[in-house]
Amino acid sequence: MKRTLFLPFLLLCITACSSGITVLCWNVENLFDDVDDGTEFPDYDPGRGRWDTESFRLRVDTVAEVIRKAVPGGPDVLVLQEVENGNALRALTGNALKDLGYAWTAIVAKPDLPANIAVASRVPIARVHTIGISAYGDNEVRDLLEVEIEQDGRLLHVFNNHWKAKSGGARETEAWRIEAACKLGRRLREILAADPSADILAAGDFNENVDEWRQAGRGYQVALVPADDDPPAGFLGCSILLADDPAEAGIHDSTLALFEPWFEIAEAERGSYYYQREWQTVDHVLLSPGLFDDRGYRYRTGSFRVVRLPFLLNPDGTPKRWTRLSGQRGYSDHLPLLITLDPVP
Repeated sequence: MKRTLFLPFLLLCITACSSGITVLCWNVENLFDDVDDGTEFPDYDPGRGRWDTESFRLRVDTVAEVIRKAVPGGPDVLVLQEVENGNALRALTGNALKDLGYAWTAIVAKPDLPANIAVASRVPIARVHTIGISAYGDNEVRDLLEVEIEQDGRLLHVFNNHWKAKSGGARETEAWRIEAACKLGRRLREILAADPSADILAAGDFNENVDEWRQAGRGYQVALVPADDDPPAGFLGCSILLADDPAEAGIHDSTLALFEPWFEIAEAERGSYYYQREWQTVDHVLLSPGLFDDRGYRYRTGSFRVVRLPFLLNPDGTPKRWTRLSGQRGYSDHLPLLITLDPVP
């Protein structure tokens, strides 16, 4: 299957400063361009007259506003979901955010897939890889995107994930999320086998909560399971364990565990996506043990947070999602996540 990677290299490059690299992970909710490709969702289809250049420019501006205000000067690395294609990404990073210096970008452009995943960075992207995920019936499923960010002898593996949604039923679609977890885990095992101290960040919209197994009544296998829940041995080949202690992260026998920063936040305060009157923890930034050692980059403990700027929220505190209604300015049905990685001297 043909995959297109978009990697423009601009003369301007603002490097990460000694205060650390900030990484923003965000499902931007349908950043579609104004070109009729025939694969758009109906509400974003220029061919149907429901979407035009003015709508696209406004949408780009709203996404850019959030990125600019999430952290002074903008985050250093953007891990984005639901970007239509390279044209939409260029309009965002090359035009609306041109002054912020996102000189390196990568996007998976999969045929017949309306919304894709992308990475933009002020720190050089050295290499790009993709990992294919099986189609869901007649519908393509987003691949996994891996970028290797390298500067001053420090290498950071960043994985962008947007796993199969639960439309069609949580249990019925779990197999595709397990497949994604299995393939992500296989690649992480390869990296860690070569370098147990490798710095790895796996982020994105996993469409899976921290407590997914509990929500499923522990009745069937899920892709992400808290390590403390002591999952059955049959899970351990593919499910990824979520550790609340960095010391528990890594490969242990047949298990792969990654540190889950959601555990730093009180359970009652967790959530970046609001669905059916409940906060969800479907967005994640999972960390390898290498991000807690004295080499390369180190996770700044406690830096993980949900970006809850007042303009992003409705009066009830829920995300103010994108809307085209006159007099309103929406953003996304997800709130961004933000973390900081410090370079180790």
